[in-house]
Amino acid sequence: MGLKYLWIVLLIVPVVGTHNLFSSQGQEAQQEDETQWVSMLPEGEGKELMVTQCTNCHTLEKIVTQRRTAEEWADTVYDMIGRGAMIFVEEADAIADYLGKSLGPEASSAAAGIAPAHSPQPNSPKLNLQTASAEELVEILKLDARLAREIVAYREEHGTFQTLKDLEKIPGVDTNLIERIATQVVLEQNP
Repeated sequence: MGLKYLWIVLLIVPVVGTHNLFSSQGQEAQQEDETQWVSMLPEGEGKELMVTQCTNCHTLEKIVTQRRTAEEWADTVYDMIGRGAMIFVEEADAIADYLGKSLGPEASSAAAGIAPAHSPQPNSPKLNLQTASAEELVEILKLDARLAREIVAYREEHGTFQTLKDLEKIPGVDTNLIERIATQVVLEQNP
């Protein structure tokens, strides 16, 4: 009986060790990406706090490609607190102020170091939400992959969208998201 367990240990330990090796390589690549995003952010009060707190759950890419007003950022930050983010009120206000000034709708691309995710290229074709794949939703609209899959699944289960407001029936879709993608999509019933 002891020999049986020895064989299991001898087989599992190398696999676990290999997994840790690959995990650490992936983490190093992710940390490199995050460092690049940090360097693109404008300096300002609240930057370090935002980077430290918000990246506990989100990538910086997801955060900095948004364009929201200070009030919308405050709503978002307080929503995250409601979902369990460990942020004090004073920190939340500093983070929302920084994001509103640095990544608000009027922030210049140069100031933010990046282009907003929702600014379509001139004359770019619009994505048809009635036929778009989850991959297209991720690549073109910069949606989270999980949310993109949920949109496609909802459409497949309930039929085509009559208006963009129909998207609000999908968990994770809110008015801010609909406003962000509205200029990039169409709802063609018979493409």
